[in-house]
Amino acid sequence: MMESSGVKESKTVKLAFPDLQGHPDAGYIQMAVELGMVEGTAGGDFQPDRVISRQEAAVMVWRLLSAQYPDKLFQDVKLADSTDKWAVPAVKMAVALGLYGPDIKADAKGAVDFKSREALSKKENAAILYALFTNPIDQIVAGLMEKSGKTGN
Repeated sequence: MMESSGVKESKTVKLAFPDLQGHPDAGYIQMAVELGMVEGTAGGDFQPDRVISRQEAAVMVWRLLSAQYPDKLFQDVKLADSTDKWAVPAVKMAVALGLYGPDIKADAKGAVDFKSREALSKKENAAILYALFTNPIDQIVAGLMEKSGKTGN
């Protein structure tokens, strides 16, 4: 995501996590840390080569957008899956903004199974990036605000 968005690598010499040392993506991961997009593990590492879940990807995006788009705008989003509690606000935001691929569908009652605990595939990653760059997010949020009578403040 960092590279695709044109964000430059961090030039910080002291990396946030010891397991980034010598990693080819260390500069981008460090920049994601500096932007508040990612955090490390409880053990103090980052595990840069570990496959992440869909909900973890949603949290990364949420960390960047939540200051601009508060959680209250997405509280009415219905989730059909078993998203972990710590990821619910992020997954609700992702669903509301359409940040997912074609395999995610709402059920008859309007609840969406984000498949939160599944591994983020390259296909789903590409779909999220495409949606981030092409979906009219400000217009989607304006529609949500109008529909609910809520403000972004």
